[in-house]
Amino acid sequence: MLEESSVVDIGKVLLDCDQVAHPCGSFDAIPGSLAFRMEHSTTFRWRDELSYVLPPPEALDMLSDSYFNSVNWFMLAIDEPKFRARSTRVLANEYVSTADRNFIFLMSLVWGLGAHYLWTSPATSSNMPVPTSLIAEMMKVLDVAYLRITASPTLETVQIAILWGSFHLFNGLPYLGFTIIGSAVRCAQAIGLHRQQRTSSTEESCLVWWAVEIGDKFVPDHASSVC
Repeated sequence: MLEESSVVDIGKVLLDCDQVAHPCGSFDAIPGSLAFRMEHSTTFRWRDELSYVLPPPEALDMLSDSYFNSVNWFMLAIDEPKFRARSTRVLANEYVSTADRNFIFLMSLVWGLGAHYLWTSPATSSNMPVPTSLIAEMMKVLDVAYLRITASPTLETVQIAILWGSFHLFNGLPYLGFTIIGSAVRCAQAIGLHRQQRTSSTEESCLVWWAVEIGDKFVPDHASSVC
């Protein structure tokens, strides 16, 4: 049991804890409480996280190409060479580290967005590398897993929130989009993204934080009917 404390006392404890660099999730909202940990293993079978049968590698490459050609040029939230190298490594293995879990969901979102823009373009809609029904399946993965994704925030969590929120914002669900983009800000703060020292403006964490800034400050200005 905790000793009785005022809100100010508890707040001071939390602020004192915040002065030390903690890994995210290493302390709890109530000082002295027992920590709850979701992970009990160091690796997992990553395809089990996806509710659909994975298309062949060449189709996934086309979806990734579509994403980077259609989205990443104006919403620069992903370092393309880094993403492609990491996704290639994941695809080559049956099991990956639990640290890669949120990246699995990011891959599904990238593929889903890539498929969406192939499908909506008159030039490519007749030559889809995957069934159109798979687009919804790739996006549905996020609907099911989003609470888990944000419960263990990583850089990929913020990337997912920015991209997924922006997609909903401009595709018929603006209130949901604003909510998800708002969670991107909080997840970024949770992992200390706003405090990181960056050596280059092209560093991925810098790109992601800038995308958060745009999502939080500038997107509402261009969608004032929602605010």
